[in-house]
Amino acid sequence: MQKIGLIGLGRMGTPVCARLAGAGHPVAVWDVARDRETAALAGGARWRPSAAAAAVGADVLLTVLPGPAEVTAVMDDEVLAALAPGATWIDMSSNSPGAAAPVRERARRQGVEVLEAPIGGS
Repeated sequence: MQKIGLIGLGRMGTPVCARLAGAGHPVAVWDVARDRETAALAGGARWRPSAAAAAVGADVLLTVLPGPAEVTAVMDDEVLAALAPGATWIDMSSNSPGAAAPVRERARRQGVEVLEAPIGGS
């Protein structure tokens, strides 16, 4: 089973996390809001102390963030360095195609596959 890192446990990220953990995937999570830790642990995920720690060892890293500014801020050099070549980063954030392009390019240069898969809802 693939190891999954998930960054962003808001309105969209929390149910994504619950489904993955419920299906038996090992999910390491982080969010800026520490109050989301309890629900993540109750759902079977493992809380990590930083975004980079959630990315360490992940075969797949999911980001489910509010927008491009948050993606750019979170996906810094430390997080990108935590992803091994061959890992996949799936950005499910509400994003605009060009806004996070420099971060995606840096990830690709280090051998990380990148998939843009924005989700939305109400």
